[in-house]
Amino acid sequence: MKPVARGCSSDLSKADDGSNRFAKEFEGAAVIGQGNFAVVYRARNRIDKQEYAIKKTKNALMRGTTHRDCILQEALALAAVAHECPYIVGYFGAWIEDDRLFIQTELCDESLKDSMISLRKSRPHDPRLSSKELAGVLRDVSKGLCVLHAKNLVHLDIKPENVLVKRLTPSPSRDSATSSRVYKIADLGLATAAMNSNCDEISEGDSRYLARELLQGDFSDLTKADVFSLGLMSYELATNPKGLPCNGEEWHQLRQGNLQVNFCDQLSPELVALILKLIHPVAAQRPPCSDVLEDPVVGRGEVVEALQQQVRQSTERAQAAEKKAASYWSELMHLKRQELCREGHDDDEAALLFSRLSKLDEKEQPQDAVQRSPRLARANSAPSERASISWT
Repeated sequence: MKPVARGCSSDLSKADDGSNRFAKEFEGAAVIGQGNFAVVYRARNRIDKQEYAIKKTKNALMRGTTHRDCILQEALALAAVAHECPYIVGYFGAWIEDDRLFIQTELCDESLKDSMISLRKSRPHDPRLSSKELAGVLRDVSKGLCVLHAKNLVHLDIKPENVLVKRLTPSPSRDSATSSRVYKIADLGLATAAMNSNCDEISEGDSRYLARELLQGDFSDLTKADVFSLGLMSYELATNPKGLPCNGEEWHQLRQGNLQVNFCDQLSPELVALILKLIHPVAAQRPPCSDVLEDPVVGRGEVVEALQQQVRQSTERAQAAEKKAASYWSELMHLKRQELCREGHDDDEAALLFSRLSKLDEKEQPQDAVQRSPRLARANSAPSERASISWT
């Protein structure tokens, strides 16, 4: 699918059946968040009984305007990428009702901003993210941005409020620090085509995370603006509760690539070095998200996952083999008892021989069993004797 640039027309921009679809298809709606341009509801679908997030624009869409098409871009961008990437919030549909745009997406548990606030309460002594926790965020968000950038789309508003947290059932296949959650990019309201865009909202992201080149009108590589925002967001997570400045001397220092590393001394030197690369003053010097994923400090978690998967598979195979061996041994003991009885041993002698066989460890080889029974050893060395036993 080719990326859809802002300003283009679509069937979505013409649709407005006024059917009050929100009220007809959903129940139990409750506001869970809102911004300057939209309000987000939690609502349950009347048919499948699942809960979703429904985003509704606050202002009426003006027909036939570039502004209208820019607003519709979020739905178009989500439709282009969400179904193929678990690190972008899931998209289920969009419609226009009463000249407002409604977007139905998966319901996540909270935003990264909410997590930061929760950590201030649950870990008041140090609410900063550790190296392992931050690596998980970098890994998931970089994967989501990789998909966007591969579709020639950029987000332009990466920040904790726009990264959602989805809690999962704990799994041994994921790193222990991030075993119960995945991070998903959301709010593609400023998403635009990375090249040849004529939308005037390209520099309207949050000033705390905005790359300097966008303010200077340099749109030559918008993907690197997303990388810069990812770097500053990572720095903010690592210095929680210290916030990022909206302007002033520190704002300029950050855009010159200067971090106050004493505020994030819990991070490994390698992770600090990576963040410095992400916020490099020269956009061309910032690594693409694909390189971020290959950095050992971020990719190490995937290596651990792969090793854990191999260990788990090996353990499962060993357990299956042991179970199979135990079944074979039990069947062998049954056959040997039948053989002893058929060869005319009296009940006491047969019971004694079988008891000796039964006490052998399941892991012992058949030959070990022969050596531990004198009667069976003699029988094995003298095939003509009545009690001869063949183990083959």
